[in-house]
Amino acid sequence: YARAERSVGQSLEVAKNRGKTAKLPHLGGQRLAQMTAIAETCDATARQTAALRAALAEWHNVELRRPFFAHGIATPLQDNHSSWYVMFDFTAYRSNQPAPERWTLSKSEADDFENRLSLAFAGLSRELGQLKKRLSA
Repeated sequence: YARAERSVGQSLEVAKNRGKTAKLPHLGGQRLAQMTAIAETCDATARQTAALRAALAEWHNVELRRPFFAHGIATPLQDNHSSWYVMFDFTAYRSNQPAPERWTLSKSEADDFENRLSLAFAGLSRELGQLKKRLSA
């Protein structure tokens, strides 16, 4: 997650330095939203825009689980068949109220998520790299 936030931040810096109206917000989610907005305004072919839009959307899908890793407590579990699970607990605060959340994954679900995370990061990194090249041209 940190590598993706860095890549988004660097892309925003390039956009700002190239005259795009770009803010550099403090929170990672806000930077991702800013990057999504800027992506729509950059000179690119329809295919390039679609690829960047898809990469940002896929990253957003895995980004939704980031709070469990950043703020959650992970508890490893094992069932009677020696299969392992991991349970993430964290408390979000919405409208001045605690909102406990839990996410439990089996080993295969954890492996699948790790694969999705890796692929989403690779796609995001690739498309942001292309965007930075277009902005620098």
